Amino acid sequence: MGPGDIYVGVPSMDAVCQGLAANPNLRSHWGSKVKGIRRLEDGTWKLQYVTGSEDAAATATHGAVLLADIMTMRSSSPGSLQLGGAEASPMVQQMGTVTASPVFSLMVCLDSRAVNAPFDGATVTGSDGIQWVARDSSKPGREREDNLECWVAMTTEAFARQLLDEAPLTKDGAYVAQSQQYLSELAPRIWDALWGVLQPFSSGAEKPVPVYMHAQRWGGGFKASVLQEACLIDRELDLAACGDFCRESSAQGAILSGLAAAAALTEKLS
Repeated sequence: MGPGDIYVGVPSMDAVCQGLAANPNLRSHWGSKVKGIRRLEDGTWKLQYVTGSEDAAATATHGAVLLADIMTMRSSSPGSLQLGGAEASPMVQQMGTVTASPVFSLMVCLDSRAVNAPFDGATVTGSDGIQWVARDSSKPGREREDNLECWVAMTTEAFARQLLDEAPLTKDGAYVAQSQQYLSELAPRIWDALWGVLQPFSSGAEKPVPVYMHAQRWGGGFKASVLQEACLIDRELDLAACGDFCRESSAQGAILSGLAAAAALTEKLS
């Protein structure tokens, strides 16, 4: 990883969403899922959403719509949207060109004396299993006082596909949920790969036993290609998009893209 600032949520990534939700000018629909958007004759947008098991219901109209998830463009995705009046937008067509790659992540909590690495984050080269690793405890607001240290790692796409061959996303046509059993069977495999990266910086000869270990599957959560744009905007339709698929496939990239989209829409609507 190169020099420069890296942005994270403080004390955790969900603090970003909590901060946005605390805005008194923002109306949140908790437990709701947007199913479709439709452009009206007057140029405004109407959203359709479902809450729990209820049928789709229309919300109030909006002057603009911001799409923040590339999966809304995937007809096979549970999060796909009906894009009434927007299907032909060049922006929507551009979003359809983005490709995703599967990865797994792993967090392990170790004795703070187990690893003495001279870095807090690194892009890994020469590993078949791990492409990125970070000392999570070094991030602002995540310091620990219990003599433990947390590390987070991302697998390579090739290793993720190997794991998915053994533990597929679907079985007999049905989606396989990320149950505790499913993840606990894969976590030791990822830990083996991660230890291969951290071992040169270990303080002992033996591989440490993590105090805590948790794996996470990201079937299409990381982008194999990005659009090299800060954000996307269709000024004729008052429709914009932001996310990790725009310029940088990371949480930081998604946040910076969101700021760019907010500025673009504010300028358009003001």
